[in-house]
Amino acid sequence: MLSKKLIAIAIASLAVSSAFAQSSPPPAPGPVGQDIRNDRADLRRDNRDIRQDNRDIRNDRADLRQDNQAVGQDRGALNQAEGQRRQDLRTLRSDERAGNTQAVANDRAALHGDNANVRQDRQAMGHDMHERREDRRDLHQDQRERHEDRGDRREDRRDLHQDHQERREHREHRR
Repeated sequence: MLSKKLIAIAIASLAVSSAFAQSSPPPAPGPVGQDIRNDRADLRRDNRDIRQDNRDIRNDRADLRQDNQAVGQDRGALNQAEGQRRQDLRTLRSDERAGNTQAVANDRAALHGDNANVRQDRQAMGHDMHERREDRRDLHQDQRERHEDRGDRREDRRDLHQDHQERREHREHRR
């Protein structure tokens, strides 16, 4: 009698498990393990890209600081050259009013040299400001790339999480 009950229970449990197997979702499509390995490789690649972008950003910021210092130095040199030019111009006018022809000739030569110095300092400052603009552009480009890489990393994390979830469901289905 006991064995008949055990056989009936076993048959009933087989019927229930086969009905459950038919109603549960099919196993995950494709090799889930390979998907997980691919997603992990993508994550590692994204992390490497982000680290490289961070290094690029640090270098761009250092370049920008140097360019800012160079512009400041050029601005100081330009201000000094313009001050010297103004001083020599005042001296020239004073000597012209006094009628000192020899001093006027010397003052004009000094003024000519001052004009050349001012021109050189303006060119140097313009060059440094141009480099500063380029470094800002590079910095912004590297920040955009880092933002894109972070977005890729978020997407790869979601894919990896989804593949892990599919693997769990597949394991539960096989039980």
